[in-house]
Amino acid sequence: MFIETAENPNVFQLLGETVTADEIIEAANEIINKRFAKGARFDSPDRARHFFKLKLGEKDREVFGVAYLDAQNRLIAFEELFAGGNQHVTVHPGVVAKRALQHSAPRVILAHNHPSGDCNPSPEDLSMTTSLKQALMLVEVTLVDHIIVGKQCYSLCDNGQI
Repeated sequence: MFIETAENPNVFQLLGETVTADEIIEAANEIINKRFAKGARFDSPDRARHFFKLKLGEKDREVFGVAYLDAQNRLIAFEELFAGGNQHVTVHPGVVAKRALQHSAPRVILAHNHPSGDCNPSPEDLSMTTSLKQALMLVEVTLVDHIIVGKQCYSLCDNGQI
């Protein structure tokens, strides 16, 4: 359906005359997966926000995901660990810590979405982040950030809340 041009890896040519919205989304997901493949570096807060906006931004229920990183902030893996309802997702700190160890990840970035579009953290979000940070510290995993995805993205780290 789409092919990269040799001259510019960010320019694509459409193969065929018409495409459906689903085909465009499928092609976009392929580009996202290629751009954020294993080894992609999370070298700025903007890159992390962009990643999670693409992964979680269109979900119609709350989803909690984790990007597992190596010591140089390169992506080892991404997982959607928990899913909830429209306004809440239950997160189990022990599971998050266990999965970080299974991935041999010394660093993680947490994220969840707010389907309402409001990316401001709730008191429950702040409490959950504190519990997760403590659980991760017990297994010597560093919590780099917790990003809340709505119409915009909110970084708890950038706002001094980690």
